[in-house]
Amino acid sequence: MNIFGGLNPVQIEFSPRLRCRWQRVGVREDESSGSRHDESFIASKALAAQCQCMAPRTSDKKRFQLLRGLIAIQERDGRKLSNGEVTLAIEEWHRLSQSVLNPEETLEHHLLRGLAELRKVKVALGKEVVSQAVEVVLRLPVSELPEIPGMPNAPENLRRIAALHLELSRRSTKKDKRYFLGCRDSAKAHPGLSKTEAAIINRALIQVGVIHPPRCFRFPVIDTGTLTPARPEFARRAEPHESRQVEQAHD
Repeated sequence: MNIFGGLNPVQIEFSPRLRCRWQRVGVREDESSGSRHDESFIASKALAAQCQCMAPRTSDKKRFQLLRGLIAIQERDGRKLSNGEVTLAIEEWHRLSQSVLNPEETLEHHLLRGLAELRKVKVALGKEVVSQAVEVVLRLPVSELPEIPGMPNAPENLRRIAALHLELSRRSTKKDKRYFLGCRDSAKAHPGLSKTEAAIINRALIQVGVIHPPRCFRFPVIDTGTLTPARPEFARRAEPHESRQVEQAHD
């Protein structure tokens, strides 16, 4: 699932002020370098746009949503965001939300509360969907796991992680069915699997054409033309309102 609203990074425009601020905290602008800090910058800006306030009296809820998204970025990158990175994300969120905020809700007001509330976040943004998908895949018998094209004797762990990717693609509400799945969560799809082994399996799934990551962001997308579902529910992509019906069928 794409927790950053499916924004295309090449469409994001950076204000000179924000660029200058980001340079001062030691982050380069060059996307082609593949720098994880660069990706975090782009992701934080997209996250701020996703979480901006669209109506009055929603700032507390939307600010906390922003913080959950920042925790998701931390988990994705496997590192703690710096104070400068968190500050820039809150500044961008405040700039985008300012038109509907109460005049008393200054940047300082939200910055202090955001920094104080960051440690209160227990569940990263998007984690609920991943956890539900993992539960569904763990309950699948081997006979119902998707088949890997050209690999009739594919190992169960490969097929089970493929099933997790397919389940997340089905649950995604984005037009391109984009979603995010980290190696730690991938490993949960098969008992005893480490995150390193899950990372190897994800790369293997890319190699055989089951998934492919878009450029810039590491959000996998299912290539449905190469994956043969063994279960009817996987044979099509359910609409969001159908998710509950499918989940009930699994229980």
